Amino acid sequence: MIRKRIILMLQGILLLVLLAVSSYILSMFYEYINTTFKENAVLQARYAQSCLIAQLPKAATEYEKEEIVQKLGTELKLDLKVVKTGPVSIRSYDLNTIQREQAATTIINNNVNGRSIVVELPLTNASVLRTELSMAPVEEEYSKMRTSIIFFFLILMLLAGFLVNKLIAKFTSPLEELSTMAEKIGQGDLTLRLANKNDDEYGVIAYAFNNLSAGLTDKIAEIEKEKRKLELILDNMDNAVAIVKLDGVIADCNKRFSKLFGKEVLLLKSTLAEVIVSQGLTDFMQRCMLGDKSLEINFTTTIAGNKKVFQVFGAPLTEVFQSSPTSVLMVFHDITVLQAIYEKQADFVSNASHELATPLTTIRGFSETLLEDDTGKDDALRVKFLNIILEECGRMQALIKDLLQMAKLDSIEYRQSIGIENFSVAGTLENVYDKLLPQAQKRKLHLEVKYLGDPVVICANKDWLQQILVNLTENALKYTPEEGNIVLSYDYDDKFAVFTVHNTGEGINEEENKKIFERFYRIEKARTRRAGGTGLGLSIVKFIVEMFGGSIRVVSKPGQGVSFIFTIPRGKF
Repeated sequence: MIRKRIILMLQGILLLVLLAVSSYILSMFYEYINTTFKENAVLQARYAQSCLIAQLPKAATEYEKEEIVQKLGTELKLDLKVVKTGPVSIRSYDLNTIQREQAATTIINNNVNGRSIVVELPLTNASVLRTELSMAPVEEEYSKMRTSIIFFFLILMLLAGFLVNKLIAKFTSPLEELSTMAEKIGQGDLTLRLANKNDDEYGVIAYAFNNLSAGLTDKIAEIEKEKRKLELILDNMDNAVAIVKLDGVIADCNKRFSKLFGKEVLLLKSTLAEVIVSQGLTDFMQRCMLGDKSLEINFTTTIAGNKKVFQVFGAPLTEVFQSSPTSVLMVFHDITVLQAIYEKQADFVSNASHELATPLTTIRGFSETLLEDDTGKDDALRVKFLNIILEECGRMQALIKDLLQMAKLDSIEYRQSIGIENFSVAGTLENVYDKLLPQAQKRKLHLEVKYLGDPVVICANKDWLQQILVNLTENALKYTPEEGNIVLSYDYDDKFAVFTVHNTGEGINEEENKKIFERFYRIEKARTRRAGGTGLGLSIVKFIVEMFGGSIRVVSKPGQGVSFIFTIPRGKF
């Protein structure tokens, strides 16, 4: 484009110069040939005047004069006429005066012959010699000259245009290359470089342009690297991150945000209120923007029917050339598990304190009573109180033992120290049976072992497996009424060995089934306390089973007894 503009401008200037020069030359040529033709016409007229004066007799008649003029005009090839000037113009001329008199010339336009020049020279007897010469030769020479000049100037214009084009192309081609490269780089192709062929200003520009392009390539690569790194961090972090504009529209978010709240987010279309239904969160965002400071809140919501607790950090964002925040960066940290742990810890401390406070209160009360003189002298009453103290101490000891066991199981180092091996389940149920049969007989209960399949090899710890069966069986012994039945059974499938501890009795309802493995949860605390339970046995069982990679569940209906069913993975050879 710039080359065309420069060429058109130079050609226009050259054309104007050539037109001016050609016009000047034509005007000078036209003036010259007119002057020359006029001088020749005057010379011819004077020659005819001299010849006529020499040939005219002194007393020539008009007829003789016309005949001589006509003959002379034929000889000289001139249109000669003698014209009377009239009485007003009568002057007396002698011969010398006539020859020195200036010729009168007039250019006229004749419709027949075109332009002509009329020359008049004085004669004697008050008459003038008039000759009329056509200027057609002058016009013809001028036309030829004009045609030649126009043709020459056309040739000169073509040659000049070609030379100008070559010359301009030489100077503008680097600039055009620079413009083309800049356009392609603007479209994203940063690999292009200019060929540095010259040592002039274009060479300097090419060198600077290549350095700029290389620097821009490095900067963009660095920005892309940082952007990719940031995207990877945001997409793989546990926290949900979103940028929310002033009108509540979500400008950007990571994958965790959409996954956490279970809704598809359309950037620059979806609003925060559509994804998270919480008026408090909208107010929190407004406070961040109006106050232009970072804030934190905790809020609770329901996602897919489950209660979720979030700690939200909000930071206002101000765009370039803006004086106030236009959006808010919001980071959602899911603290549901932490909140549940905190609540469980609070419940655990409360329940443990309560469980320890009851026997301590009993021991303190009976100890103080024994210290009294009247009570201390009564042997039967003293023995009764000491038995109660002993029983409460046993309950405290059992509770502390379970608490210590739970603490050990919560320790990763302790769990890693437990040896897991492959062993056969043969004889496991019999060992539990032999250990707990005296207790069953004492409570008048029927204890039974059943193998529903051949013993297989499992992957677990033998002592801990026996501990699971002992805990479940002791639990059954406590809550089975007299003359009731307790059955320890074994079966297996493709992946697991299946153990079941079933006891007859009242059974439990479905609501209690969901809570029975929670720490310190007991169906009937008064009855459990009488039976000596701590509320931790089933929690310990569940923890150990899941540690081995199995699962446990309870099947029960009121009046149909209770069945605890747990699985242990089969061993691999």
